[in-house]
Amino acid sequence: MSLDALKYIRYAIGEVILVVIGILIALQVNNLNEERKFKIEQKTFLDGLKNELELDTINFRVRIDMYEKRIALIQEARILMLKKKLDDTQKKVFRDAVLKMYRLTPINKNINRHDNKISDGIIQNDELKNIILDYLSKSKFYQDLQSALNNKLKDIYTSKVSNYIGLNFDDEDIPFTYDLASLNNNIDIQNVFFFSILFHNTALNNYNKQLELASQLIEEIEKELNKSD
Repeated sequence: MSLDALKYIRYAIGEVILVVIGILIALQVNNLNEERKFKIEQKTFLDGLKNELELDTINFRVRIDMYEKRIALIQEARILMLKKKLDDTQKKVFRDAVLKMYRLTPINKNINRHDNKISDGIIQNDELKNIILDYLSKSKFYQDLQSALNNKLKDIYTSKVSNYIGLNFDDEDIPFTYDLASLNNNIDIQNVFFFSILFHNTALNNYNKQLELASQLIEEIEKELNKSD
């Protein structure tokens, strides 16, 4: 083989090696860019989820406070039915209780809106992903349960209370009409108060559980975010 041929072969091999090295470098740079892009996307998702959870905890605390006060109000009204006569303050307490005792509307939240992102692998930490999925699953369960309790309580309230109490929802100056002695001895009214307190306590306990779960999940997300800083 001539000297020129050997030079040409060496040159060609060198060119191939340079091309291969260039491709490998380009692939490495692309992989680094994709990894950087994914980390930014994951951080954005986790930051958004953390903010959402913090809002959840605020809403849970508001509902917990509201339901604690409402349960106390309904229990007070239940005791007032034992009296022969109510003064103006007691009448207002009884009215407020009757107006609020059937309201168990759940917090309106689209729980499934993160499903696609999670399914696409936005969270690489399997432990964190499982905690998030568990929280969302339980949130959906509690939301559906409260909706069912709300509908059931409304049915009981609508079918029973209006038969024994003349209701006026629009004007606080117009009093309800009722007979205390009749209410106290009426099993239907007693059941409405009983189920209202029971269902409100169930919702209250569920909000306390959700508050604890949300707080724990926030801590786990913060740990994951600190890893990437």
